Amino acid sequence: KTSFAKSLPGQYNYFQGRWRLDSWKNSAHYLIFDDIPWDQFEQLGFPSKKGLLTQNGLTMATDKYRPSTKINIRQPAIVLLNDEDAGSLIAQPPLTVEQQQTFNYWQHRAIIYHMGPDEYFHKPDYYQADNINQ
Repeated sequence: KTSFAKSLPGQYNYFQGRWRLDSWKNSAHYLIFDDIPWDQFEQLGFPSKKGLLTQNGLTMATDKYRPSTKINIRQPAIVLLNDEDAGSLIAQPPLTVEQQQTFNYWQHRAIIYHMGPDEYFHKPDYYQADNINQ
């Protein structure tokens, strides 16, 4: 998944695990968020998901050792999650009114694709040892 997202044309902002304001580039063509648990975005120091993932323009952002600054969020975002990190994004059915509202918000503002167990971006060709010499 990560290799596919990084292979798209153009410069990107890439975040894995934690927010790093120093690596933000307003000139990037898209954003990649990799293996960041959906329900822990803000607890891990990221700006609000709604501001970060919906291209809201100027947004205040901070980092652990930096003062708040404005970043311009105009790039589409790619969020790469493993099943165990998807949390409320794919939880069915939403149990509370707040969960239902959040679920509806993302259903209307994002394309969410959950890959099946037999789906691959690239399925490697594996050679059996007995076929190598043939």
